[in-house]
Amino acid sequence: MSTSYPLTSSDFLIPSTKILVRRSVSLKEEKATTFRIGGPAQFFARVFSAADLEAAVSYAVSKRWPVTVLGGGSNTLISDKGVQGLVLIYSSRNFVLGEEKEVSLSPVPPRHASVGEEYYSTVDLDYVDTGLRQEITLDAGMTLALAISRTHQVGLTGLCHFGGIPGTLGGALYNNAHGGKKHFSDYFVSAEILEITGPEVIKKTVDASYFQLGYDQSRLRENSSSRQIIVLRVTLSLFRGDVAAAKTYAQTYLRRKKEKQPWNSAGCVFQNLTSLEQAKIGTTNPSWGLVTDKFLGWKGKRCGQAVISPLHASFIVNEDYGASAQDVLALMKLIKREFFDRYGVSLRPEIKFLGFSESELAFLFE
Repeated sequence: MSTSYPLTSSDFLIPSTKILVRRSVSLKEEKATTFRIGGPAQFFARVFSAADLEAAVSYAVSKRWPVTVLGGGSNTLISDKGVQGLVLIYSSRNFVLGEEKEVSLSPVPPRHASVGEEYYSTVDLDYVDTGLRQEITLDAGMTLALAISRTHQVGLTGLCHFGGIPGTLGGALYNNAHGGKKHFSDYFVSAEILEITGPEVIKKTVDASYFQLGYDQSRLRENSSSRQIIVLRVTLSLFRGDVAAAKTYAQTYLRRKKEKQPWNSAGCVFQNLTSLEQAKIGTTNPSWGLVTDKFLGWKGKRCGQAVISPLHASFIVNEDYGASAQDVLALMKLIKREFFDRYGVSLRPEIKFLGFSESELAFLFE
């Protein structure tokens, strides 16, 4: 897929590819995240296939540049200072159907539930995955919305539980995305990845156990400058199920989310509460946003133009797209401090942070 960007004296193509790399590109202006916050990328490119992603990563490693791969950019906050190295936006539409076979997957216990009519719920929807299972391999840069549509077109169901999540399949694996009572790991079989260790890039296929998937948790979240994992493709086990029922579920769930879920945000910024934390606070609901709303009365509370959403208190929104990353950090720290001071509960961030120093984030991860 060709780019529409004009070539300037500072732009260049990666050798033997059509991948255009630009210098000092504003990640906010590129809408690289759903928050639309962030300073410049030292180098920036968009890639549209797994092969191009592999070529771009290999080139960056040969130049000893740090590599950051983004898909839909949800669940991510980028520093106002920007990001060093090469930032890649991975967007793809490719998939291949696999064989029909039964699989044994290990479900992750959910920590999410109906949060009441003031938000949105699926408890009244009776859709259940049924039918023979069939594998399908999709590029990790495909959005969840497109993956739901494509799998329905070929008669497969299961991904409808993740309707309304504005990310990619790679991002869903990174966070082990949850929707309704389901996790991405309920359908995930294996992935084709790149492992970067120093100057070496190794491509391999690994199964689900490699990723150590849990609630809002995967091995991908532990990427570091010395060792990094990048996902090229994912293989899922879906169902030869009732596509009409799955579509109705997906459309209903999406409509409810649109009514109550703000889009100028990074999604839920903290993890939901454990059963022990619920008992400590005195609630039977795991949503920290519900506590923020009903116990603290903090809907609309702000730091600069970062605001706890009046629609859904689990979300911080970027009001008029004028918030800085520091506004968001300040509000997150305020929420975390208030929860701890009042209830002795230390909230854990759910979102990914890029370009920040350890000292800037230390309080959030204490």
